[in-house]
Amino acid sequence: MQFMMPELPLPQDAEVAVLIGLHAKLGGPFKLVYIFKRFKCVNVYEIVSHGRQWWASQYLATDARYSLRELQPNPGNRQGPYPAWWEYGAARAGSPHDHQGPLYSDLERRSPESILIVRDKAHPDNLSGGRETLVPERLLYGLLPQCLLDGYLFWQDEATTPRKNPTKASARSYRRMMGYPKAKDGELVVLVEMLGVGDWSSLK
Repeated sequence: MQFMMPELPLPQDAEVAVLIGLHAKLGGPFKLVYIFKRFKCVNVYEIVSHGRQWWASQYLATDARYSLRELQPNPGNRQGPYPAWWEYGAARAGSPHDHQGPLYSDLERRSPESILIVRDKAHPDNLSGGRETLVPERLLYGLLPQCLLDGYLFWQDEATTPRKNPTKASARSYRRMMGYPKAKDGELVVLVEMLGVGDWSSLK
């Protein structure tokens, strides 16, 4: 796999570097690799398509202690100790490595078709005021803390720009989701906003 990085050097005080891994057969972004200097670890995400939207879902961490997704290091028997950089490493298998067609959401070896669950604004559980689309948990691995994914179902609303201080960069990849509690006696609703903070071209 070929990895790409910004053309210009990162600032000396940069805490995070991002690499893009290109798909060996199809080309285009396939992996996102986040390298954290202070934590001395790497988190790897796979780019998947769902409902004509692209998502980055985490499946590997060289140090699970600094991962938003709950990943368990392998407790099985081994012939020798792991290298220092993988002492707390963990990964989940099942990502699509050998498929021939378009990229699809197959992180758990499910059907390649995208099925959208949409509810109208008149639905009694809908608090956003517009149509909502269910976001499967697997698309949010590593983007939200695992405790939120365990306790809430997230629905994306129709918002396309931030409410406060919208910019071109923030609106480019803006998404807003409402997290509704899974428990029947849940009282709190979580509001999540995802927005761009820059783009690759700004580093050229």
